Amino acid sequence: MKKKFMTTSFNMKKTIFAVVMASASLFICSCSKPDISKPVNTSQVSDDQTTAVKRTTPAPGNYTVGLYVNDNDTSTTDFTGYVFTFKATGVLTAKLGNTTYTGKWESKDNGTELKLDIDGTPPLHEIDKSWNVIKLTNLLINLNDPEHGDAGRDVLIFNRIK
Repeated sequence: MKKKFMTTSFNMKKTIFAVVMASASLFICSCSKPDISKPVNTSQVSDDQTTAVKRTTPAPGNYTVGLYVNDNDTSTTDFTGYVFTFKATGVLTAKLGNTTYTGKWESKDNGTELKLDIDGTPPLHEIDKSWNVIKLTNLLINLNDPEHGDAGRDVLIFNRIK
Protein backbone atom coordinates (compact mmCIF):
# COMPACT_ATOMS: atom_id res chain seq x y z
CA MET A 1 0.00 0.00 0.00
CA LYS A 2 2.82 2.38 0.88
CA LYS A 3 4.45 1.79 -2.53
CA LYS A 4 1.19 2.60 -4.39
CA PHE A 5 0.81 5.87 -2.41
CA MET A 6 4.39 6.93 -3.22
CA THR A 7 3.90 6.18 -6.92
CA THR A 8 0.63 8.14 -6.99
CA SER A 9 2.25 11.06 -5.16
CA PHE A 10 5.20 11.04 -7.58
CA ASN A 11 2.85 10.95 -10.60
CA MET A 12 0.82 13.83 -9.16
CA LYS A 13 3.98 15.93 -8.72
CA LYS A 14 4.97 15.19 -12.32
CA THR A 15 1.51 16.22 -13.53
CA ILE A 16 1.55 19.47 -11.53
CA PHE A 17 5.06 20.23 -12.79
CA ALA A 18 3.96 19.61 -16.40
CA VAL A 19 0.93 21.91 -15.99
CA VAL A 20 3.07 24.68 -14.47
CA MET A 21 5.66 24.40 -17.25
CA ALA A 22 2.98 24.44 -19.96
CA SER A 23 1.37 27.52 -18.40
CA ALA A 24 4.73 29.29 -18.17
CA SER A 25 5.48 28.45 -21.81
CA LEU A 26 2.17 29.89 -22.95
CA PHE A 27 2.73 33.04 -20.91
CA ILE A 28 6.23 33.60 -22.29
CA CYS A 29 5.16 32.92 -25.88
CA SER A 30 2.17 35.27 -25.58
CA CYS A 31 4.44 38.23 -24.77
CA SER A 32 5.35 40.24 -27.84
CA LYS A 33 8.18 42.62 -28.54
CA PRO A 34 7.47 46.02 -30.11
CA ASP A 35 8.33 46.33 -33.79
CA ILE A 36 11.38 48.60 -33.68
CA SER A 37 11.94 48.35 -37.44
CA LYS A 38 9.30 51.03 -38.04
CA PRO A 39 9.77 54.68 -36.99
CA VAL A 40 7.56 55.98 -34.21
CA ASN A 41 4.79 58.31 -35.31
CA THR A 42 5.06 60.98 -32.61
CA SER A 43 1.58 62.31 -33.36
CA GLN A 44 0.23 59.10 -31.84
CA VAL A 45 2.45 59.18 -28.74
CA SER A 46 1.73 61.18 -25.60
CA ASP A 47 4.12 63.96 -24.57
CA ASP A 48 5.48 61.88 -21.69
CA GLN A 49 6.55 59.13 -24.08
CA THR A 50 8.15 61.37 -26.72
CA THR A 51 11.20 62.11 -24.60
CA ALA A 52 12.70 58.89 -25.92
CA VAL A 53 12.03 59.70 -29.59
CA LYS A 54 15.37 60.59 -31.14
CA ARG A 55 15.36 63.50 -33.54
CA THR A 56 17.87 65.07 -35.94
CA THR A 57 16.50 68.61 -35.56
CA PRO A 58 15.06 70.49 -32.59
CA ALA A 59 11.33 70.05 -32.13
CA PRO A 60 9.65 73.38 -32.91
CA GLY A 61 8.51 75.19 -29.79
CA ASN A 62 9.49 77.26 -26.77
CA TYR A 63 12.36 76.27 -24.49
CA THR A 64 14.13 77.44 -21.37
CA VAL A 65 17.72 76.71 -20.40
CA GLY A 66 17.69 73.87 -17.87
CA LEU A 67 21.48 73.78 -17.50
CA TYR A 68 24.36 75.86 -18.76
CA VAL A 69 27.92 74.97 -17.75
CA ASN A 70 30.71 77.25 -18.96
CA ASP A 71 34.31 76.14 -18.29
CA ASN A 72 33.04 73.67 -15.68
CA ASP A 73 31.17 76.47 -13.84
CA THR A 74 27.40 76.20 -13.69
CA SER A 75 26.03 79.44 -15.09
CA THR A 76 22.38 78.50 -15.68
CA THR A 77 21.19 81.65 -13.89
CA ASP A 78 22.67 83.70 -16.77
CA PHE A 79 19.60 82.59 -18.74
CA THR A 80 16.93 83.35 -16.13
CA GLY A 81 13.96 84.92 -17.90
CA TYR A 82 14.97 83.86 -21.43
CA VAL A 83 12.50 81.96 -23.60
CA PHE A 84 14.03 80.43 -26.71
CA THR A 85 11.88 79.53 -29.70
CA PHE A 86 13.12 77.00 -32.24
CA LYS A 87 11.11 77.19 -35.46
CA ALA A 88 11.02 74.44 -38.09
CA THR A 89 12.31 76.96 -40.64
CA GLY A 90 15.65 77.30 -38.83
CA VAL A 91 14.79 80.57 -37.10
CA LEU A 92 15.86 80.88 -33.46
CA THR A 93 14.58 83.64 -31.20
CA ALA A 94 15.46 84.48 -27.63
CA LYS A 95 13.02 86.65 -25.74
CA LEU A 96 14.03 88.41 -22.54
CA GLY A 97 11.34 90.65 -21.12
CA ASN A 98 10.02 92.80 -23.97
CA THR A 99 13.15 92.35 -26.13
CA THR A 100 13.42 89.66 -28.79
CA TYR A 101 16.74 88.65 -30.34
CA THR A 102 16.58 86.80 -33.66
CA GLY A 103 19.08 84.34 -35.05
CA LYS A 104 19.09 80.93 -36.65
CA TRP A 105 19.87 77.31 -35.92
CA GLU A 106 21.25 74.69 -38.28
CA SER A 107 21.45 70.92 -37.87
CA LYS A 108 24.57 69.34 -39.40
CA ASP A 109 26.03 65.85 -39.88
CA ASN A 110 22.69 64.05 -39.70
CA GLY A 111 21.76 65.66 -36.40
CA THR A 112 25.05 65.15 -34.54
CA GLU A 113 25.90 68.87 -34.59
CA LEU A 114 23.71 71.89 -33.89
CA LYS A 115 24.94 75.36 -34.84
CA LEU A 116 23.34 78.25 -32.96
CA ASP A 117 23.79 81.67 -34.54
CA ILE A 118 22.34 84.27 -32.18
CA ASP A 119 23.82 87.32 -30.50
CA GLY A 120 22.67 90.38 -28.62
CA THR A 121 23.55 89.86 -24.96
CA PRO A 122 26.63 88.38 -23.26
CA PRO A 123 24.84 85.08 -22.46
CA LEU A 124 23.65 84.77 -26.07
CA HIS A 125 27.17 85.44 -27.28
CA GLU A 126 28.39 82.52 -25.13
CA ILE A 127 26.10 79.99 -26.84
CA ASP A 128 26.57 81.41 -30.37
CA LYS A 129 28.59 78.48 -31.80
CA SER A 130 28.46 74.87 -33.00
CA TRP A 131 27.59 72.24 -30.41
CA ASN A 132 27.76 68.44 -30.34
CA VAL A 133 24.33 66.91 -29.92
CA ILE A 134 24.25 64.53 -26.96
CA LYS A 135 20.49 63.98 -26.97
CA LEU A 136 17.74 65.53 -29.06
CA THR A 137 14.10 64.60 -28.37
CA ASN A 138 10.72 66.32 -28.53
CA LEU A 139 11.23 67.73 -25.03
CA LEU A 140 15.00 68.10 -24.65
CA ILE A 141 18.03 69.50 -26.45
CA ASN A 142 21.24 68.34 -24.73
CA LEU A 143 24.46 69.83 -26.17
CA ASN A 144 28.15 70.07 -25.36
CA ASP A 145 31.02 72.09 -26.82
CA PRO A 146 33.22 70.00 -29.14
CA GLU A 147 36.02 72.59 -29.32
CA HIS A 148 36.50 73.32 -25.67
CA GLY A 149 39.44 70.98 -25.02
CA ASP A 150 41.30 71.12 -21.71
CA ALA A 151 39.94 74.51 -20.63
CA GLY A 152 36.86 72.85 -19.19
CA ARG A 153 33.50 71.57 -20.18
CA ASP A 154 30.63 73.51 -21.74
CA VAL A 155 27.14 72.01 -21.56
CA LEU A 156 23.85 73.52 -22.74
CA ILE A 157 20.51 71.84 -22.07
CA PHE A 158 17.22 73.27 -23.31
CA ASN A 159 13.95 71.99 -21.81
CA ARG A 160 10.82 72.41 -23.87
CA ILE A 161 7.99 74.33 -22.27
CA LYS A 162 4.82 72.21 -22.40
